[in-house]
Amino acid sequence: MRVFVSDVHLNEPQSKRYGAFLRLLDKIRNDERITDFYLVGDIFDLWVGDRKLFQDMHSEALLKIRFAAAQKSVHYFEGNHDFQLGQLWKRMNVKVHPSEKRFKINDKDFLVSHGDQLDQSDKPYLRLRWFFRTPLMKFLIKILPQWVVLWIGSTMSTTEQKGKPAEAQEKDFQMKWKEWTEALGAEKDFDVFICGHHHFRADLKIEGPNFNSRAFNLGTWLDGDFKVLVCDSNAELDEFKFVDVDEL
Repeated sequence: MRVFVSDVHLNEPQSKRYGAFLRLLDKIRNDERITDFYLVGDIFDLWVGDRKLFQDMHSEALLKIRFAAAQKSVHYFEGNHDFQLGQLWKRMNVKVHPSEKRFKINDKDFLVSHGDQLDQSDKPYLRLRWFFRTPLMKFLIKILPQWVVLWIGSTMSTTEQKGKPAEAQEKDFQMKWKEWTEALGAEKDFDVFICGHHHFRADLKIEGPNFNSRAFNLGTWLDGDFKVLVCDSNAELDEFKFVDVDEL
């Protein structure tokens, strides 16, 4: 079984959201059915670079991720709130992906990404994303004072809806999501596409003359709905479901 989660936006260790995530990590480690765990970006509300500041802030979560990665295949996709973390995750035996990654699972072609590049019309954000990932910025983030790194991270934040979205916002997103994913499916030819970033859950079947695909947006935990996407081991297109952490 494979488990996918994104946009948890961890900040306060005392919050219900943080507690639910720690319980999820325990389940990943201890449940023998689970073989693979995918952290699909923005797990942390802010984490830029391999700095001790952030490691101290999230020491308990890091320890549990390390325990899980010792037994399971754990993947971390960098988001727009948490990036330039490659060296940290490699030390913990976590496979890190700065951008999208393809996986072949039981003859199914999976495409997984954080999803912040899905909307190609958002040119200002795409330029900013590129700039903060240049070699110059990677070097500067290692040596800049702590307050500057915090500012850089906050600059990469988005204005996406936090909490329960209005019905009109949900409807508008679902229309855009259908347009974006159908275009991506025609371009990149996947069986399953999974991403986050946009704070709405979505499940879309994409049908064409020569393909039958499925796309998911994992949603956010900021709305108080602590769900993960679960994929059964045989990876059939109809055997995916969103499950509450405490019902996993």
